[in-house]
Amino acid sequence: MGNRICVRRSGHHNKMAAPWAKLCAIVDTAHPRAVVVFTLVTLAVAIISEHGLPPLRFTVTLVLAMALVQISVGVFNEYCDRDLDAIAKPSRVMS
Repeated sequence: MGNRICVRRSGHHNKMAAPWAKLCAIVDTAHPRAVVVFTLVTLAVAIISEHGLPPLRFTVTLVLAMALVQISVGVFNEYCDRDLDAIAKPSRVMS
């Protein structure tokens, strides 16, 4: 749980925490840190291979495609690990 984006920091319960907790759990399912890291690495490789910034339309398409692929990988990973997570990490969304 330490590598999750939306972690409840305080020990007390808050009436407003429930809707935000659900939203944070859904966002965390996509592994947002991995999405950002791999998307930035893809952009860096594109810039290096073009010896500068590629055309805007190509850059936007590449970044969007990579982000969507990474989101799907994260969600699929959570889905495949749901049985193990139900035992080891019961706080996960799909457990």
